[in-house]
Amino acid sequence: MNADCPKDIPGVPEAVMEKHAYITPELRRNYEVSIVWIKEHWDELVAHGWTWDELFFMGTLPYPLGCWGIAWFSLWDREDLEITFSPQGDLTCVLHEPGGNVVQTMRKGLIHSSVLDADT
Repeated sequence: MNADCPKDIPGVPEAVMEKHAYITPELRRNYEVSIVWIKEHWDELVAHGWTWDELFFMGTLPYPLGCWGIAWFSLWDREDLEITFSPQGDLTCVLHEPGGNVVQTMRKGLIHSSVLDADT
């Protein structure tokens, strides 16, 4: 499935998403919100070393099991989300909650090449 996607542009073709067994309505909503931010920051993401697979990889197990790119993560639709790049190029996500800030880091380099090889 992932091999059917062009890796030099941000996004997953609609036809590929439709064929994927584990793309749920919730994952589609997460993607629709995340793709706006990812497209706006595509050049910066690439400059920081992010790959297409780290952003958009679609797992072979139902989410959240297995490996999924960050575009599918559930925090994208939070109105109180603030995203910045760390000095290492990871994404630092801050959720401004009533009781204080919740910080989550999305690290690049976590999808191992063996996972990618198994998907092709």
